[in-house]
Amino acid sequence: MLPPQMPTPHAEPSGSRAPGKPAVKLTNDPGAASRELRRLRTTGWWNPNKIEYADDAVIALGQFKRWLDKDYVAPGGGWSAKGEAAVKRANQGGAPL
Repeated sequence: MLPPQMPTPHAEPSGSRAPGKPAVKLTNDPGAASRELRRLRTTGWWNPNKIEYADDAVIALGQFKRWLDKDYVAPGGGWSAKGEAAVKRANQGGAPL
């Protein structure tokens, strides 16, 4: 008999999010926001080398969550096709991200 599968430590329970998509804990505390961003970086979903975020950790965390919830962020931390399209629209005078 196989042992029961253990959930991945950073994945949201199935149902509300794509498989492996991390849960994000928003906070107004800069230290806690920095820790949460470090944790998200270990999942591979947050990568400030692929998407430019605010320098302020609290704001960057909010940006990441908003864009992740809109499916703009792809596994690996870059823009998804949907995110690239949204960036293009915003750069052409459309709605901001």
